[in-house]
Amino acid sequence: MNPTDTNSLVRSKVIIEGRIKAGSPPPAIPNSLPLESIEIIPQVFQHREDAQWASDDHVQTLVKVIKNSTKAAKKKPLEPLTVFWIGDGWALIDGHHRYKAYKAIGYADPVPVTVFSGTLDEAIGQALKGNSKDKLAMSKSEKTNAAWRLVISTGLSLNQLVDASTISKPTIIQMRNVMRTLKETDPGLDLDELTWHQALRKYQGKEEEDFEPDFEWRDKRIAKVAQKLSDTFGKEFKRKPELFWEAVRKYDSNLTDHFLKMHNVDPEDFSWSKADPNEF
Repeated sequence: MNPTDTNSLVRSKVIIEGRIKAGSPPPAIPNSLPLESIEIIPQVFQHREDAQWASDDHVQTLVKVIKNSTKAAKKKPLEPLTVFWIGDGWALIDGHHRYKAYKAIGYADPVPVTVFSGTLDEAIGQALKGNSKDKLAMSKSEKTNAAWRLVISTGLSLNQLVDASTISKPTIIQMRNVMRTLKETDPGLDLDELTWHQALRKYQGKEEEDFEPDFEWRDKRIAKVAQKLSDTFGKEFKRKPELFWEAVRKYDSNLTDHFLKMHNVDPEDFSWSKADPNEF
């Protein structure tokens, strides 16, 4: 059974553990690999909950970087992908957008890789910890949900969990307590199906609809508005960001004034005619 047959991190991890146990050591430690020899297992090694528009846009940015580099006399690929040996092949644990960018242009040469040589649990943690410049920022809810995934699916130590997720130690300790309690009180519960917020509410004996954390509500609203902007305007405002700035100002100047104050700029001192949106 291939891990891609299930969306469950826990069940996918069990399958990979079986492949590692039945497999063999890697034939050699490579510094590059053909794309087709790298297996993608997002259920286990991709912790981000990307909005499709943001993911696609980021990939296209990386595509331009690759194309520009290939025009030079000497090709300069993107930073190495991080791969992990799973008994019978290499799995991608860091660099999913770079991988998609290579695939998008039909990159024929082997791509640079670095090999992660820890345990499977450590590789799952490394997939979250990876924080190269080619990565998209994660929202607060994504980070807490990713930390929850690590808590319920790995045996990483407290310090390792904190290091990989950047979530505070008290929160990780709380997650561990919630996990242990839910396993004891409801053995049939599939923790893999719950977000951290849902698990916490269940632990507290409250219904899901009773409450939604401010940060989760905020993240959802931001993603919804950003998706609407992308659907409506595409890349128009990215090419001419000053149009977006002036359009928002025309819509409601209070919004732009508030935005300036958020960045410690006095609207009275701001020169609209020389506005550089990249400063904000």
